[in-house]
Amino acid sequence: MPDQHPELVQQAQAGQSQAFAQLYDLYFDKLYLFIYYRVQHREIAEDLTSQTWLKVLQHLKKFNQAKGKFSSWLYTVAINTVRDYYRARRPSDNLDDHPELAGPDQVAEQTGVKLELDRVAALLNHLPEEQRQIIILRLWQDLSYDQIAAIINKSEAAAKMMFSRALKILRNSLLILWLPIIFNL
Repeated sequence: MPDQHPELVQQAQAGQSQAFAQLYDLYFDKLYLFIYYRVQHREIAEDLTSQTWLKVLQHLKKFNQAKGKFSSWLYTVAINTVRDYYRARRPSDNLDDHPELAGPDQVAEQTGVKLELDRVAALLNHLPEEQRQIIILRLWQDLSYDQIAAIINKSEAAAKMMFSRALKILRNSLLILWLPIIFNL
């Protein structure tokens, strides 16, 4: 998702709704998936994506292209929206509030896929937040290290190192999970 649309950003900042609609169309799917991987619930991801775009619309005139890329700013808004969501829920969060964990009304193959996704999600959730974000941005969003560095406010070298360390942790965790299966333990 390269930032090759500075003219659209300028037009949207000038109040041209068509330009904003084009930016929305260009970035919506990747932003939604990024948020979904963080919350792992379709309706919540939809709500948070909508909130993110509303914040972008409200604060678009404050964005300065000379200071950074639009996509980096957009992901930063999304990250902050997700953080706000979790901060607001933290005191009252319980399992009954998560319908995606309820009953087995899914088809068998979907259940298998969900189990694998749940394992990956569990592994990701054990990573520190910044490492989890880097994994999602790099692997699922296919962002370059310089884009990731801009989003997390670190150098490109630091982003690469954090990604490498996070992958090592995930590989070790996967190995630990698979050992009982491999050796019939």
